[in-house]
Amino acid sequence: MSTIKESETALTKLPLEESEEVRDCLDECIEDQLEVSDAFKAKSQRAKEEMVAGVLREFSRECY
Repeated sequence: MSTIKESETALTKLPLEESEEVRDCLDECIEDQLEVSDAFKAKSQRAKEEMVAGVLREFSRECY
């Protein structure tokens, strides 16, 4: 299949069970492509530690 339109057409013809299999496969492919940066991991860990410690900070957009 060379185009998205052809893929969409083919997908509409699949039985529900096979459509779910395709969805699961696509979810896995997308997840594999997403990478979490070390900086994000560090911020996430710090936030968890602060929650456990009861630290409350003002919301800041720079957290993203």
